[in-house]
This record gives sequence, C-alpha cells and structure tokens, in this order.
Amino acid sequence: MAKKRVSKRVKSTTVKEALGTLRDKLDSESEVDANKEAVFKWIVSVKVDCKYVTFKFKTSNGGCRSDYWFYANQCCTHAGLVKWITHLSEKNWFDIKLMRSFIAAVCSEFDLEMYDA
Repeated sequence: MAKKRVSKRVKSTTVKEALGTLRDKLDSESEVDANKEAVFKWIVSVKVDCKYVTFKFKTSNGGCRSDYWFYANQCCTHAGLVKWITHLSEKNWFDIKLMRSFIAAVCSEFDLEMYDA
C-alpha cells in the first residue's frame, strides 16, 4: 500500500504583510504607556558590522545590562531587514528613534538603498 504524501504549507510572512505590521507599530507608537517610560531610562544603541547586529543597553549612571544580538547576515537584504524590524517592533525597548538608527546602520553596512529614488 502506497503512503499518501501530505504537503504541509508553512505560512511565510511576505514583505507586504510585514510592512503592514510595521505600519501598525508606527500608528500605535503615539500610545506610549507607563511601562515603556521605565524602559526609556535605559540608553540603547545599535552597532552593525559584517558579522553581528548588537543592541547595547546602558543605564544613565553607567551601569550595563546584557546585549541583544543576532547574526548580521539575517538582515543583509531588504526582505530580511523588514522581517527583523517586524520582530524587533514587538520589543518594548525598540522605539522609532532606535528603529531609524537600526535601518540606517544596516543599510550603510550592506550598501542597501534606504529610499527609492
């Protein structure tokens, strides 16, 4: 008896869906709550090199917290960048200012066009 082959479809996020999620994030950014205010006490910076993307957390008095990092090759294309922006937008510390810094750093490191001409 022959086995029936079952096709499993994995839903992948398209760039268009990811941009919709990003638009929702931008729309809701004005609704900052008290929990987010506590996060803003941390100074967050982003560094991108050919191997890693690293977000560094420091307190205003010079203390440190563990970094958040991932491999840079995961966001070296426009599609990869959009996926990571969508993922990071779920984090309470990833605000609009940091998102702009992240996009600029990735586009600079990997020679990606930031704006359509």
